[in-house]
Order: sequence, then C-alpha cells, then structure tokens
Amino acid sequence: ASTPDNRENINYFTTGPDFTARLGSAGSLTLFGRYSATAFEESNFDDERLLGGLSFARELSARSNVSLNATAERVEFDDETAGSNYDRQSAFLRYEIEGARTTLAAEAGVSEIHDNGETSSSPLFELDVSRNLTQRSELTFSGGIRSSDASTALRNGIESGGEVPDGPDQVSSTDPFDTTHATLGWRYASLRTQFELSAGYEKDEYESSSLLDRDRKSFTASASRQLTPRLELRAQGSINNSDYDSANQDDDETQLGLYLSWNATGRFFVELEVEDFSRDSSNDLSEYDETRAFLRFAWRSSGGASGAR
Repeated sequence: ASTPDNRENINYFTTGPDFTARLGSAGSLTLFGRYSATAFEESNFDDERLLGGLSFARELSARSNVSLNATAERVEFDDETAGSNYDRQSAFLRYEIEGARTTLAAEAGVSEIHDNGETSSSPLFELDVSRNLTQRSELTFSGGIRSSDASTALRNGIESGGEVPDGPDQVSSTDPFDTTHATLGWRYASLRTQFELSAGYEKDEYESSSLLDRDRKSFTASASRQLTPRLELRAQGSINNSDYDSANQDDDETQLGLYLSWNATGRFFVELEVEDFSRDSSNDLSEYDETRAFLRFAWRSSGGASGAR
C-alpha cells in the first residue's frame, strides 16, 4: 500500500534533436530522436529508452493544421529481473484548430507493444478542447486513451517550466498500462484573483500486474490572489477516490494546501508551502495522516507570478 513510508522520488532526463524541413508553402516534415533515462530513488526500476519519430504536417488554413505521425520506442531496464525490455510503436493522425473563442486538438491512431515475443495493441485517442465563456472565464475538457508507463505518465504531467503538478500519484512499476482519462475544468481569472475547479476520471489497466488496475476519481478546487505585485497567496483542496478491483481495496484521500510565493528580485522567488494529507482505506495498512512544509528557493528565466507548486 502506498504511504509516506514507501514514497520515493523519480528523476527523469531526456534529450535529443528535432529536424524540420519545409515542403512547399503549406507542408513540413519533422524528424526527431530522444534518449531518456529514469532513475528511481529506491526501487530497482531504472530504465533507458530510445525513441525516434517523424511527423508530416500540412497547414489547412491560418488557424488549422493536420499531421500524420509515427514513433518507435525501445525501453530497456538496468535490472532485467525487475522488468522485461519491450518495444512500443505508435501511429496517429493529429488535427488542430484555433477559433476566436474555441481551440481543439485531436489525435487518433493505434499503439503496439512487443514484449517477450508477444504483441498487444491498444487504441490511441486524445481530445483537448478549451472554450472562452467570457473574457475572464474558460471551460476546458481533455480525455482519451493511450499506452503509457510510470516514467511516461510522470513526464507527461510535468508542466511547462518544469513544474510538477500537486500529488502526481503514480505507482512505481515496470509494467506498461493502458490509461483512459477524462477531465473537465473551469477557470476564472481577473487581474489579481483566480479560481479553478476540475473533476477527473482515470482508469489504468496494466499489461501483467492486474493488482495495480484501478479506477480513480478526483475533484479539485483552488483560489489564488495577488496580494501585492510581488506576493501571491494560493489555497487548494482535493478529494480523490481510488478503487483497486483485483486487490479488493478502496482509498479515499483528502489534500489541503496553502502556498505563499514572494518574487524577491524579478527572477528570484521564495516559496512557502504547507500541505495536509489524509487517507481512509479499506486496507488499514494504507491509512495515514501527514502534514508537511517546504521552503523553496527558485530562479526563473522570466518574472511574474510563480503559481507555487
């Protein structure tokens, strides 16, 4: 059972080139490659991976484009007893359009995993839609299904600028899984005040480790206020439910947080974070209460409110 006693950090490193060539006035071809490495603090699940891909894109108008994409990835574990190496290939069509008040991005295709001579296929579908209801409020929806794993799920959750979302509740495992997800969100932002509400659903189905299969529902609310040009205060609360059918376990989690960010010099930030977590579970070994505080010093390439995490 996941508790503060067995929580661990994960370091993820990735690098590689992109090469793009124009094909006429409306087309382009992009070739890219990536080398990535994942290091777990405690578990022996460290891996290295090589990924290559290509994308052929065409601009349909000034605000819309379509692309055909293909990727191939090789995942190898440092300790072969911890997990079997595997290959994953994906092919999908992507469409993007930006309207006056609505933006939409959609992907549709298929993924295949080759593991120990066996092949499994899964659909690949992603939909991201945002709609400006007024000048200050926005409604968003994201959902889909795709093949994933612990390292990929953590990487995909990292926001621009390197920020990791609150509570990236990812199970440490070498087993790839199919994840189905949907999130509906609402955001209101004025010059100094911001409110956010979201509700989400996620279903993870593992290739081999069926005990890790789960359904997860989440509800989050947050509010922030720019107290002064250099001082921001944010409060956040969330309620999550995780249901592990095969393991016959059900968890209810509550998280409350208070975050204070001080922009000391324009690029240098001092951030204070206080968080309280509690979990009620059908498994007594999984229950816990935890309060933690962090004092963080950060240097950012541009100024403005930090949105402390």
